[in-house]
Amino acid sequence: MEELPVVPPDCKRKRSLSARAAEAAEAKQLAKSQRTQPAGTKHGRIPQAGGSKPASTVTAKVPKPVREAAVRAKEGCQPTDKENARHAALHAAAGSAAGGQRKRKAPEPGAPQDDAPQDLADAAAPSEGKRGAQCRRLMLEQSELIGALQEEEIATANEAHAKKGKGRQRVLVDMHGNSTAAAEAAEPENEYERMRQARIERNTAMLKQLGVQRMAQQMQATAQQAGGAVSSPQDQEAQEQRRKEKAEARRQRAAEAAAQMTATRRSHRLGGEGAGTGDAAASDQAISTSNADPERAELLELEEFFKWKGQEVEGFQVDGHYHGWVNPAICEKYALAANSEQAWEQNGGGKFTFKIDKSAIPASLKSKGWSDARAFSATQLQKNPNTYFYRHVAPHEVQAQGEWTQEEHDLFLTTAKANGVGDKWGLFASYIPQRVGYQCSAYYREVVIPRGLIFDPRFRMTRGGKAVFVG
Repeated sequence: MEELPVVPPDCKRKRSLSARAAEAAEAKQLAKSQRTQPAGTKHGRIPQAGGSKPASTVTAKVPKPVREAAVRAKEGCQPTDKENARHAALHAAAGSAAGGQRKRKAPEPGAPQDDAPQDLADAAAPSEGKRGAQCRRLMLEQSELIGALQEEEIATANEAHAKKGKGRQRVLVDMHGNSTAAAEAAEPENEYERMRQARIERNTAMLKQLGVQRMAQQMQATAQQAGGAVSSPQDQEAQEQRRKEKAEARRQRAAEAAAQMTATRRSHRLGGEGAGTGDAAASDQAISTSNADPERAELLELEEFFKWKGQEVEGFQVDGHYHGWVNPAICEKYALAANSEQAWEQNGGGKFTFKIDKSAIPASLKSKGWSDARAFSATQLQKNPNTYFYRHVAPHEVQAQGEWTQEEHDLFLTTAKANGVGDKWGLFASYIPQRVGYQCSAYYREVVIPRGLIFDPRFRMTRGGKAVFVG
């Protein structure tokens, strides 16, 4: 405990601010210690060291001399001679008691208890009275209790730390490849490591017995003799130069082939009834291809392809265009117009364009995560059914995925015979339940044409059996 300075009688009336603050803090601490009862007390009674005679009851009332000193310190007045003497006696008694506590050893079993704190408190009684001695004794007992609790907390923390360190096994990792040093510093191996090492040694012995390594060395030597000496740096440079020349020649041939090829298809999937048809001159240009492209080196007409292949087919001829309208059952169910012109004019009209009007897409469709094309086509059932059915089935249907059934296949051919086939895939798909326009287009190109079921003049075949749209 810090010792407070004693102000001499001849000091000035007004003292420094630090001295007044120190005395006020001392008075406050002493009053607080009197209000707090130590552990083990009951009804304000403090157990004695001998346990034979209880001490007097300690109240929470602050002694009058202490209150007067606190008031004078707060007002900045000079303490009296009597107060100075009492402060000096208090600090001397507290210092002696603290020193005795550190030097005193634990008593032997059966020996009388050391009553030094009580004697010190009684020795200071003439200067401060019985009540002040009891307050100091409380402070000493509290300090002993706090010290014991701190020691117990430190011991508990050390024990927990020791237990925590045992949860992970220590291992050595050879980070620098120094296997000899790592093996010397390694800890005793467990059963698994011993078994693993035994298996490695056994396998090594078997390989040595079979002569695998010797045979591998002999084969390597034979290969080197057959292939000659290792090529010189000049030979390696020559090989690298030839490789670069071949790669450059391939790139030039590919560029020439791409320059000679022209665009062969323009999509009219969003078009209405009046969508334009391909030009004959453009079709002739599309047929002429470069020999550098193996896929389109030579495109054959459908009849010529099946004749070259030796396959007899009985497909029917179409002109490559769809000439019908929406399935009558769907028109009646959803009150669609009788033809494309009426549907367009009755639902807003305007000039047709392939550009998607994003402002016409409702927020409810944007929130579904669809593309702009699919979201926009979902709004065109009444105005442009071809656009709608290219990406959507009828509102009462669920779209089918995967392989086509025989029933769907037969219905495809029936619709093609009745209304034609080759464009306006949305309108065509309205006759195939649970299928959309782009599914019908893919089935036509990948299955129907290569099998020779329909002869479309706008398609050609490669010798590999792939249908190519030429317009």
